[in-house]
Amino acid sequence: MGELEPVHAFGPMDPLCDRAHRYYVDGDPAAAVDVCDQLLALVRAVGDVASERFLCYSRGISLRELGRYVEVVEQSQELLDLAGGDPLWRAKALALLAEASTVLGRTSLALDLVAEGLDLVDGGVDGYNRMSALMALGVTLEALDLHEAAEQVLAGLVDPRDPHRTTAVEEACAVRAAWGGLAALLGEQGEVERHQRVVAERALAMRRAAAEVGDVAATVRADVYCSLALQELGADDAAWALVGDPSLLEHLSPAGTDRLVALVVRGRHQLAAGDLVAARLSLELAERLGRRSRRDVWRWVAVDALVDVDVAEHGDHPAVGRGREHARALLRRLQRDSAGRTAELESRRQVRRLLDERDGVHRTALTDALTGLGNRRALVAALEAAPAELGVVFVDVDHFKEVNDRFSHEVGDLVLVRLAGLLTSACRASELVVRYGGDEFVVLVAGDPTVATSIAQRVLEAVRAEDWQGICAGLAVTVSVGVEPGSSVGSALASADAALYAAKHAGRDRVVLGVSRDDLPPPREASLPEPRGGGLEEPAPVVVAPLVPGGG
Repeated sequence: MGELEPVHAFGPMDPLCDRAHRYYVDGDPAAAVDVCDQLLALVRAVGDVASERFLCYSRGISLRELGRYVEVVEQSQELLDLAGGDPLWRAKALALLAEASTVLGRTSLALDLVAEGLDLVDGGVDGYNRMSALMALGVTLEALDLHEAAEQVLAGLVDPRDPHRTTAVEEACAVRAAWGGLAALLGEQGEVERHQRVVAERALAMRRAAAEVGDVAATVRADVYCSLALQELGADDAAWALVGDPSLLEHLSPAGTDRLVALVVRGRHQLAAGDLVAARLSLELAERLGRRSRRDVWRWVAVDALVDVDVAEHGDHPAVGRGREHARALLRRLQRDSAGRTAELESRRQVRRLLDERDGVHRTALTDALTGLGNRRALVAALEAAPAELGVVFVDVDHFKEVNDRFSHEVGDLVLVRLAGLLTSACRASELVVRYGGDEFVVLVAGDPTVATSIAQRVLEAVRAEDWQGICAGLAVTVSVGVEPGSSVGSALASADAALYAAKHAGRDRVVLGVSRDDLPPPREASLPEPRGGGLEEPAPVVVAPLVPGGG
């Protein structure tokens, strides 16, 4: 019998998700969307939220490559809901939504989204997900024509010694190549050479990293960026040696920057070689692709080269020089606009920091100090603002006093913190998770009445699967869960509390469904069910935003 494969940190279905993402990486976003659609039905059926997030993100960036930006907006909004309390997943969703908003003409909204995303990754823990979030934000900054800001975000991810950072190196390469392309359009030859030397260095690092892991497609893409640098630095024949084979295009994304760059390099070499028909074909393909994919710099580069094709075919004319000078004046104006957007982005981040400082005291009053979840104050405020019908999940740690007595109160605190994380992972952004009492937790669910039951089952299974002995040898933890799928605000909490009581008396380590009791009076501060696991201080009324229906 072979060895068991360990469950990946991203979720039990992660190996399948990686295969779906691979279609995107290898330049087939349409196939990536199709595979993601198939797998999403599967991971939702088994409740694998981590894999669902990954597939939604892969689907979103694949839709972006296909130019289907309205669908990107819908996908990123779904990803925001799935992100829950995870700041890095939220940052990735915001980056995706910001890029689509940019393309759809909502630049101001895009700047707000990017500002929040950058603040979230600044406080994130280093690791793959932070790197992925930074890459997403770098790509979005480039879409906003903020090349220098994009470079600052991506440059820190480039590590030539790490073969697992091939994708990060490629994104950094693409950003710097576009920056150099803009400098070429402006006639700034010194800047062109400076940028293309960096492109060459990164492309070689990307090629080495790809070779180490045997990634043929990534090796080809690295050669494309090397060819651009060589051509811009005057080695046109060496550039052609890398991209002259037409079969190379089969390894490139149908709508990616790599294909645009390859078409431009090929077209310019064909022009220099006097093959005007082939040059026009390559450059017109690049122009159409750049327009369709909204990669404006490469579209402009292709058009500029097409002007040279026209001159070679029809002869020079004074209007050509005047037209190019006019185009450069417009580009310089766009550069000034980009500088203004950079300043505006930094201003919005500063405003966010000031608002965070102001709101810090208010958030502290609504937050449980140990777990970081909402506290009973947050619960009371949410109930006051809740919709007419509400689902409730009531969770209690079985024999928690014995955990404290046998293993220490410090271990008991670690159990509560770990359980808080499991609860958050089982919920979406629209659900409120609070620490209700010493070892009791409550989840409020608005919308679909099946959602509360699904959450309860996910929590029970997650607690059963958790490695509690990683906290302390010999430690075992179970929970009892009471659920009210959907009832009036006045009775939902009491019904779930009664179901929890029944779960305890039925043997613990189980979920029990409550029976709605609509004749009960609405819960008030004095009539909330008392926590069984030890009191927390009484809440004071606080006004917060209402729950959003429709989570899961």
